[in-house]
Amino acid sequence: MKLVAVPICLVLGFISALFALDSALCIKGCQSVCIMSVPANMVSLILSSATLVPVATCLISAWLNARDQSHNEHKYLFKDNTRKRQVVTYLYASHLLSSWGDRMWAFAVPIVLMDIFVDTLLPSAVFSLATNVVCILTIPMVGHYLDKWNRWTIVKYAIVLENVMVVFNAIILGLILYFTNADGVHRPEWTWTLAMMFLGTLICGSLGQVLNDVQTLCIERDWVVVIAGPNNSTALANLNTFMRRIDLSCSILGPMAFGLIVDFAGGDPTTRAMVGAAVVGLWNIISTPLEYCMTHDIYHLVPALAVRASINENMSKEQTDSTRTRYLSLWSNFVKHPVFLISFSYCALYMTILSGGALNTAYLKWRGVSNSLLGISRGAGAITGLVGTIIFSYLQTHFKRVQHIAILSVWLFWLCLTPIPLIFILAKESITSDYVMLICVVISRAWLWCTDLAETQIMQEWIAPDQRGAINAMQTALSQFFYILIQFSGIIFHDPHQFEALVFFSLTAVLASALGFTYWGVKYGRFDNNSFTTLNQMRRSARLASHCIKSERTTFTSHTAKSNVISTTQELSCALTLESGQVFSWRRHTQEMKSWKGVIGRRVFALREYQGMVQFRCLYPLKLSYQEGYDELSYYFRLDMSADLLYERWTETKDQMSDIIKRLRGLRIVRQDPVECLFSFICSSNNNIARIQGMVDKLKATYGDLIYNTENSVENDKNKLFYAFPSVETLARKCDEETLRALGFGYRAAFIVKTAKQLQKLGGASYLNSIRDDKTGAYQEKLMVFTGVGRKVADCVALFSLEKLEAIPVDTHVWQIACRELDPTLNDRKSITPSVYRLVGDLFRARFAPQAGWAHSVLFAGDLSAFKLKTSDERNQMEKKRKSTKRKLSSKR
Repeated sequence: MKLVAVPICLVLGFISALFALDSALCIKGCQSVCIMSVPANMVSLILSSATLVPVATCLISAWLNARDQSHNEHKYLFKDNTRKRQVVTYLYASHLLSSWGDRMWAFAVPIVLMDIFVDTLLPSAVFSLATNVVCILTIPMVGHYLDKWNRWTIVKYAIVLENVMVVFNAIILGLILYFTNADGVHRPEWTWTLAMMFLGTLICGSLGQVLNDVQTLCIERDWVVVIAGPNNSTALANLNTFMRRIDLSCSILGPMAFGLIVDFAGGDPTTRAMVGAAVVGLWNIISTPLEYCMTHDIYHLVPALAVRASINENMSKEQTDSTRTRYLSLWSNFVKHPVFLISFSYCALYMTILSGGALNTAYLKWRGVSNSLLGISRGAGAITGLVGTIIFSYLQTHFKRVQHIAILSVWLFWLCLTPIPLIFILAKESITSDYVMLICVVISRAWLWCTDLAETQIMQEWIAPDQRGAINAMQTALSQFFYILIQFSGIIFHDPHQFEALVFFSLTAVLASALGFTYWGVKYGRFDNNSFTTLNQMRRSARLASHCIKSERTTFTSHTAKSNVISTTQELSCALTLESGQVFSWRRHTQEMKSWKGVIGRRVFALREYQGMVQFRCLYPLKLSYQEGYDELSYYFRLDMSADLLYERWTETKDQMSDIIKRLRGLRIVRQDPVECLFSFICSSNNNIARIQGMVDKLKATYGDLIYNTENSVENDKNKLFYAFPSVETLARKCDEETLRALGFGYRAAFIVKTAKQLQKLGGASYLNSIRDDKTGAYQEKLMVFTGVGRKVADCVALFSLEKLEAIPVDTHVWQIACRELDPTLNDRKSITPSVYRLVGDLFRARFAPQAGWAHSVLFAGDLSAFKLKTSDERNQMEKKRKSTKRKLSSKR
């Protein structure tokens, strides 16, 4: 995996800086360096400056990350699900690029159409109506498939195609201007050529809007949830808030920049419109590679984005349903979902003219309010919207649940608008009513955006991952339906003297919305944010468990069997991770060589590698939800860290070690229970993996609890009994050396008995956990107090269970690797003395820090003969040889 944003930013940043500098000098009067006219220089200065903001932000972020890595300040790529600086920076920068272009385009279209068609709003109204109707019809179906397709595949096509549609639209508008000889005074006559070109703008505009909504659904409703991390409401709120601030800032600055560009284009309406269309198209051409590359890097920096929640259990049935049936079923599922009421209530807020929109502005213009005051009010509304995002952040720290913020905000929004109908009753149409309306609308925007942020977070947290696209798409379609409804209301009450009726209608809609929010809060307010996400996942897990019990409970033998996805095989190789000698509680399935079963704590999981993905099932307990299972395995396999990034860094130097690491992609360091890890590696003394596994199994079967039994299953698998690892207290109380020796533990029996008693005296598992939290680096000494624990075992326990990724367990294999690859002079040493042990560890840490222990484990596995076969082309040759031998034996029989 290669990150591509930095090189693109460097190239475009250098070009933009040159154009910005040249344009600034020209505007200042340095004619000797001018390569363009003054109006063109103003356009160049605005566009290049706007480009430099996200480019500079990303380059600074990349530089800070490189500096931190060089000083070993970032010990973990993603520690405890915190968001990495580079991911968040790229997210904000790409959102800025997208939002800036969207706001300029939304502002430019009605202006350019008015310059073409002069004295009628009909083309603008048709354009707006067409884009909204197309979205209502298509977005629900598109959203349904967003939950099934690969996240990056969807977003990359949406980014490229949306910008292509905008560029095409700008070209078509330019052609209309050219062929109609638009002069801003005379309305052009409708011809077949003009009609076809206008139809082209409708098609490109509608497709562009659909693709823009797809990006919004993917990035703002799905990706940010994954980036924030599971059950991290604070991080999610921070992401949502900052992205909304970017939107509001662009809604001010984007139209302002477009207006300046058009004004500098001159007084000729045709030239102004042509320049306006060209500028929007040019911006989309510039921003597309930047937005694409930043989003590409976000996807590859966050491994969880490659994971889809589950395979839809009704997929085969849906493929036979008609489009109409599927469309109606989407609405049915939306209505039945617990978030429907609050989503419907939120969409009702679109059914108001008291928003500073076109109808509101047109009425105030008719009343004689000046253009400058209308423009100031629009800007003030955006500023109060920014204030609303600050208020939301403040309320987030004082309210336990975001639904309470939503209810409070929507009622305050309604209260801010109530003076408007009252003043219409008292003062009728007057200057007083005009200014009261302006002030109330501006103030209300703060609470509107606070409500928007709260509702957005509710939708993100209360919807299961495999339904986010479908449910949020339904909300998008519904909000656009209400927007169209209020526009039609404006057509019905088209006389400005009837505007009062629209005011009362709007306030009633907001009141109904507030009541809906309140009822939803009363009904569901006692639940945690993701209670219904968990409930829905539990229901699906229960159906899955029932299916497993009926047909060979734990296997993945059917390729169509429903299962949950945890990772990609490139990020997590089960064979390399589970069979490389770091964990001993997993076994391959007897019949399926690419599936494993194992115990984590008191939970039993089955894993399978299938079609490039790692799928999982929880065999015990059956009621475990998808999210709980995903969180457990994600923590266990350290999926919060990007293996791809580590492997890329480790293979930058071209040598034999890099070749080994490349072949062993997917080997991860697990986070085991420290107690189980300690006693497992005490058993490892002068032992091999198979024998260690046998000893650990005997220890669990003798002293642990039986938690899962498949002896009565028809499944042909020798691994039928699953035990939890015994507690320290149980081992200290029940273990005796004679029993363990009879079980085949040999001299290790005494180590286990003594260590169990020592650990109990020191505080049991809490003592080991205290070593995990200890930052002094004295973990080796604290572990070597136990009988049978030397340097190597201490480092194994520290590495595989105590978060000490700098620990390097050294044995003869590792010594040989160090002699061969790192320091040939080590061959002069006859044995692994304490000083040699430290020297070998330091060599690995110098080359691979700060995750040197991880890299060491990869190289250790690559040095084992079994893994050499499993990780090279010889594996395919061995498989062919095995099949050939089998055919020969069959023919002899």
